[in-house]
Amino acid sequence: MLGPLVDYAGSGDLLVTLEAFCERLGNLSQTAEKLFIHRNTLLYRMERIAQLTGHDMNNPDTRLAVHLALKVRKMLG
Repeated sequence: MLGPLVDYAGSGDLLVTLEAFCERLGNLSQTAEKLFIHRNTLLYRMERIAQLTGHDMNNPDTRLAVHLALKVRKMLG
């Protein structure tokens, strides 16, 4: 689920963004607030994540699978 994103050189901010997005159940305004970024910056990052992974993060099932992958990645270190 996260392979292409993890392999991307500048993935640090994108992974943090994706985690915040999943934790806020896809709410863009809350995610932007949490990350202290403008909503348009968040939209750009989400588009970049979609380009790299090929996942539609507006789909709740996809969002759940990605969120679980992020949790497993964090647990495994």
